[in-house]
Amino acid sequence: MFHDKYLQSFNAPNVTLIDNDGRGVVGLTENSIVFDGQEYPVDTLVFSRSYKVSLDTSPGARLHIKVVGPNCQLLDDKWDQGIATLHEVQSNGFPKPVLSGAGAQAGATPNQTTMVDELAQHIAFMITEVTKGVKKDGDDPRPGNKSACTIELTVEAESAWTKRIVAGASPFIAMSNCPPSYFNAEGELYKVAAPGPEALDTLTRGSMWAKGHEDWLRVIQAWRTGGIRKDVRVELL
Repeated sequence: MFHDKYLQSFNAPNVTLIDNDGRGVVGLTENSIVFDGQEYPVDTLVFSRSYKVSLDTSPGARLHIKVVGPNCQLLDDKWDQGIATLHEVQSNGFPKPVLSGAGAQAGATPNQTTMVDELAQHIAFMITEVTKGVKKDGDDPRPGNKSACTIELTVEAESAWTKRIVAGASPFIAMSNCPPSYFNAEGELYKVAAPGPEALDTLTRGSMWAKGHEDWLRVIQAWRTGGIRKDVRVELL
């Protein structure tokens, strides 16, 4: 969680910020870290690993894997045309609701764990609800013995949700002027959108739910009671 005095701590006399241009520390001595030929004395060294966060890459790209749909379409290729999901948990052409919680087309919150937990519960509900009673003739009638099936999002549901995301994207334009971070493509949002309307459309598809996390929760909870049966279809394998 963000603390009100977090940024002020950068100005403390015992704090030194080093711009390493993405190259990291190049060496260690007995009492210092070394970068660009200069030693920086430290009392304690905490080892950790960094990771790249990007709101416009596909879930597969974040995991360094290729996600391929039944028709041999790559999820990366679909994302290149603009993010398209329902509630960020499913995309047409890629059965089963399993997409990750990076915030695009969902209700983002500073607490990443909370968002991922809500998405996991939403996915579990979808799988449980739409597979109720799914069975072939001759299936074992005991609870838990059901046929294998696919859960596919309709094109119409995906398009409708994406349009709602795009419609609320304009307030996020202000982020273009924020300090560089993964939220604004390291300060390059204007350049990303510069090629024209198509590039801008692709960019806005990756926006978050404009009314905030709590409102997004209310929307998906209402959908669970009335929208799930018309927006997804189940096919037996």
